[in-house]
Amino acid sequence: RMTCAVHPCFNSSRQAKGLLDPKLSFKGHNGLPLGTVRYGADISLSIEKHKTSDSSDHNQASGGHTIAIWAGYELPIGPGILGGRIAADAMKGDRQQQDTLSGVTTDSKITGGNKLAASVFYELPTGTFTYGASITHTMREESRTVVSGTPSASNRDQGSDTELTAYVPMYFSTRFTLIPSAHIRDSKYSKSMTVDNARFYGVDCAARFTF
Repeated sequence: RMTCAVHPCFNSSRQAKGLLDPKLSFKGHNGLPLGTVRYGADISLSIEKHKTSDSSDHNQASGGHTIAIWAGYELPIGPGILGGRIAADAMKGDRQQQDTLSGVTTDSKITGGNKLAASVFYELPTGTFTYGASITHTMREESRTVVSGTPSASNRDQGSDTELTAYVPMYFSTRFTLIPSAHIRDSKYSKSMTVDNARFYGVDCAARFTF
C-alpha cells in the first residue's frame, strides 16, 4: 500500500509505504425475508514497529495488535447491493513505535486511541468483477506515548476521519479474491496544537483467501 498525506497547515507532503498489518477475519451471516445481517471480528497483527523518519515519512505497520468487532446489514437495491455497518475496537494493544530525529532514534509505545466507525457502501456485481464504493466516518479517541515506562501528556490526536473508497473485487475462484482500491481520507484533529486537518490519498491491493 502507498499513501500520500497532504497537511495544509505545513504546506508539505509526507509518504507512507510498506505492508499493512496482516488481518484475520471471522464472519457470519443470517438471511432475513428482506436483506441479510452480517457480523464478525477482525484481528490485525503487526509484524514490525511503526517507524517514522526525519522527513516524517513512515511505514504502514501499526506496531501493535487490534481486535475489532462489527455488525452490518445489506439489501438488494436495483442490480446491486446497498449496505452499512458499524465497527468498534474491542481490544487495542500497545503499539511499538520508533522515531528518528536528527539521526537520533527513540523507541516508545502508544496506548489508547480506540476507534468507532460507521460506513455505507454500494456494490454492483458484473460476473468476475464487482464495482463498489463506500464512505466511512471514524471517531478516534486520544492516545498517549509512553517512553521508558513514563506516560506523556495526551498526544491530542482525538478527532475524526471521513474516507471515500472505490474498489473492484476480482473473484478468480471461490477461495481467492484480489481487491484493488483507491481512497481519499480527510482527517480532523480536535485538540492538536500543530495539525488541524490533513488529506490522504492512497491506492491499495489486497488478496483474500477463504478457508
